[in-house]
Amino acid sequence: MNQTKYKITIEKFEEVTMVVRGEWTRVNESGPNSFGYAPDREAEVKVETKLLEQTVEELDLKAVLKAINGL
Repeated sequence: MNQTKYKITIEKFEEVTMVVRGEWTRVNESGPNSFGYAPDREAEVKVETKLLEQTVEELDLKAVLKAINGL
């Protein structure tokens, strides 16, 4: 039995400014505590959010394209 399925996925991609934790790094040139975390900082972070994922057995591709393009 050959069965075809289609997966429809809608994802949102955005860049947001967030506070990110500092990385583990050398903070002093010498001494027993020469490594530590750098201070937290603001950075642009790419965020991907899956809004919808649906699997269907039949797909009207023309209707999907019309809906996406607002036709």
